Amino acid sequence: MNKHHYDILDFLTDDDIKEMRENHNLTRLINDRIREAKQSVKPSGCLICGNAISSTCNSHSVPRFCLDRIADKGKVLTANNLTDLPLIKTQDGINRTGTFHLICDSCDNSVFSDYENIGNYNGNPTDIMLNQIALKNCLKLIDKRSTEIAMHSLLEKDYPQEKHLWESRQRANQLDISEFEDELNYAKKAVKKKNKAYHLYYYETLNYVVPVAFQGQVALAFDLEGKLVNDLYYYSPDYKIEMLNICVFPMKEKSVIMMFVKDGVRRYSNFFKQFNTLTHDDKLAVIFYILVVYSEDYFMSETAKKVIEGSKALQSAGMYNTDLYMDSHVQNPVMELKSMYDLNKRDGIPNLLSEEYKLEVE
Repeated sequence: MNKHHYDILDFLTDDDIKEMRENHNLTRLINDRIREAKQSVKPSGCLICGNAISSTCNSHSVPRFCLDRIADKGKVLTANNLTDLPLIKTQDGINRTGTFHLICDSCDNSVFSDYENIGNYNGNPTDIMLNQIALKNCLKLIDKRSTEIAMHSLLEKDYPQEKHLWESRQRANQLDISEFEDELNYAKKAVKKKNKAYHLYYYETLNYVVPVAFQGQVALAFDLEGKLVNDLYYYSPDYKIEMLNICVFPMKEKSVIMMFVKDGVRRYSNFFKQFNTLTHDDKLAVIFYILVVYSEDYFMSETAKKVIEGSKALQSAGMYNTDLYMDSHVQNPVMELKSMYDLNKRDGIPNLLSEEYKLEVE
């Protein structure tokens, strides 16, 4: 598995997925293990303030005002509409969409108040807003990776014959957690000091409402010219993966899209030099393609369903981030990733961030 991949089911091979569709006992087992893992990673203390908590807050990784805007009868589509994997819902209620449980109610209501205020998007985001977004993104990554570690530990007991696989995954997972905790501490300090800690590379306000909502971090592997950005297969505590923060925020009559990185990070410089030469529409196409092939945490309006069903290329692109378990027969996994993450394939799929697919203004 490539470092910094975040699908909780990324240990599944194509054969596993096929078996799950036919074997309900296996489906129930995995479902049980997911529930156990999620329950086990709930902390006794808030990861922001450190205070003891009896129950954690149901915190959203995407602002509620974005989810409300694209929801139909309180529900949104998940990325699994592209992949149709077992156990993962293709539609979910807003209260369960992109949530995690690591912080207390007090911190959830106060720490993110600037960036979660829709009235603060009439101009470029402040440093305080970027700090808050980055902190929320770090928390989400820790939640996902911690859950995966717990789940792998449970499955190792169910399938001891696969011990070598679980041990390999856990080594990579532990490296990830260590990096995520460092990023969390950096973001927490930035939020507390209210200083400039992140560099905003791209900010765009669209005069229409996109049918997609996203907030998170991705580890870009290659730039637009196919040059390496992050070596996702270099497992070493001395090699740090650098993350790209992306937001796609649909609002009442407009949408805001932004990309930023931590101050001092130079690994994305060439990517953004290339990106800035593109047309407005092509920039949006690149961003949407990155979401599709690098993440499973974007959410969509019901209007996107027909677009997905009508595009085999879009469905195939969505599969890139679901089963990147590289078997031993893959001789050059980096080249395999280069083919899968080729951003120049973006023209082959519909761009849901373009005005063509805008939502009607209410």
